[in-house]
Amino acid sequence: MHPDLPPLFKALGTLAIFLPLMTGCSLPAMVLGHFEPAVVMLSASKVESISPSTAVLRFVLTVRNPNAFGLRTHTVRYRLSLGSHVVAEGRATIGVTVPGRATSTVDLRIEVPFAALNNAAPDAIMLGEVPYELDGALVVGSFLSQREVAFTAASVLRINLPLELASLLQLPSPPEAGTTTLISHS
Repeated sequence: MHPDLPPLFKALGTLAIFLPLMTGCSLPAMVLGHFEPAVVMLSASKVESISPSTAVLRFVLTVRNPNAFGLRTHTVRYRLSLGSHVVAEGRATIGVTVPGRATSTVDLRIEVPFAALNNAAPDAIMLGEVPYELDGALVVGSFLSQREVAFTAASVLRINLPLELASLLQLPSPPEAGTTTLISHS
């Protein structure tokens, strides 16, 4: 260091030299906006509430940050399908800080009209298990740069349907006693 510099500049210069070494040389990557993408996985799903008009579904995403510095989630874009029916699409703002070399969870709540749920999978709803596929992308970044991290998950939502909702479902009537039902296989 130059001997004529004020003490504050000497301290900042020393910090600029040693800080990247203390952070695993990640400071230049963070400052320049270069970082390894986070890993996003679905860790849980459940029906949070259900009413005659709406079902609120909760999906818990696990975000793993491989970098030595923290990342922040910004938005998530999603598409929820039951069978071959898309029942919800949208975008949500979710701000969670994921510390360096750590894992955090992000809650994604999706409201689905009960009629759409019933139309997409009426038999599955009565059985209490609704297969789904959730596709999306979570925007994650440092203070200078952002990346979209895609994810896809398929699993089953477990539904305990209240009796008052079960009566609203459109189910085929059982055959009358003494009738024969023909099943044709093509």
